[in-house]
Amino acid sequence: MHMTRLTHSLCCLLNRLLSGLTSRQKRSLQRWFDVGAAAGLAAGAPSVLLLLAELVALGGPRPAAAEQQVAPRLQLALPGVTLPASHALPLWLALAASLVVHEAGHALAAAAEGVHVRGAGLSLALLVPAAFVRLDDADLAALGRRGMLRVAAAGAWHNLVLCLGCWGALCVLPALRMLQLLLGYTASLSAALALLNMAPVHWLDGQHFLQALLLRPRRPPKELPEHARQGSSDGSSGSSMVPSGRAAAVQWTLHAGTALYAAVVLLHLLRAR
Repeated sequence: MHMTRLTHSLCCLLNRLLSGLTSRQKRSLQRWFDVGAAAGLAAGAPSVLLLLAELVALGGPRPAAAEQQVAPRLQLALPGVTLPASHALPLWLALAASLVVHEAGHALAAAAEGVHVRGAGLSLALLVPAAFVRLDDADLAALGRRGMLRVAAAGAWHNLVLCLGCWGALCVLPALRMLQLLLGYTASLSAALALLNMAPVHWLDGQHFLQALLLRPRRPPKELPEHARQGSSDGSSGSSMVPSGRAAAVQWTLHAGTALYAAVVLLHLLRAR
């Protein structure tokens, strides 16, 4: 019950703040998230290549300790297993900060497009922090391709900016060395969220980005002819307005990406034992 009140209060606060945005501020945010959409588009192929390289590396023999330091690889962040137990607190704070910044990006991008925030909050699952923003489905369905791309890529875009900010702080501000663990974990977790979230995987931002890019009409549905609006009334992606072959290709791409992602996670878990 306490978490429900917190979620409702946070949602109300967010909507009050975001509804106060002026038209000029919304246009500025849209330009900002246009850059984010371009970054998200650029991250799609590298995210898949990274997962493929990781799958190949995990399927082979364990590299020697010296080889592990040559090229950075993905690693499950498990204090006491893959990381020192003493790193649990800075890792927890870094994950919480990265997730909050990620969801704030989606909320800001949605507000710039006139999408209502239906829910927002923080939670703990087995002491692991989580954050979420739930957007109005009808408002999302009314967006054109460009607006949906902005919203889908906004979380990863903000994580990239946070990563660069933390990395820059470590490089140019020696006085922050006492926060090296926190900044380092925030940078690395944000980088992982920025890149891997754009992979074509079910339930990740990459799914919504790919569907918006290939299936959503260029213009918002309200600006389309009447027959086109009726054709897209049964789904938010506008998939009924594109060739069925393209929709099937998107689905199979998402299935393949999800299988690849799951295989990498499973192999990491097996190696962590």
